[in-house]
Amino acid sequence: MLNKFILTILILLSPTLWAAKAPAEELEARNGDTVIRIAGKPCTNKTVLENLKPEYHSRFKKAEVRNAGKPTQGCWTMDGNGVYIMLENGDQGYIPPEVFKPVETL
Repeated sequence: MLNKFILTILILLSPTLWAAKAPAEELEARNGDTVIRIAGKPCTNKTVLENLKPEYHSRFKKAEVRNAGKPTQGCWTMDGNGVYIMLENGDQGYIPPEVFKPVETL
């Protein structure tokens, strides 16, 4: 019973611990010609923020998706299901956190 409790606590804390490292760097996930980039900067996209309760605004950070070179701005947050992204065009969904890698710089 105690092991199950500890495992539950670790599962609940792991998104918080993963998200805590994001502000220090930008991360990206790639799939074909689609690139999803998330940053630790606060979300400032008014279109997305208008769809969220004000008490959730501070949980969301800046995101950008480039599909075939066309950028779409949005916001992201981490919860128990993974990285949740909301875009200004209305698209939204979950992405597993393990697919994100640090952005390589030259």
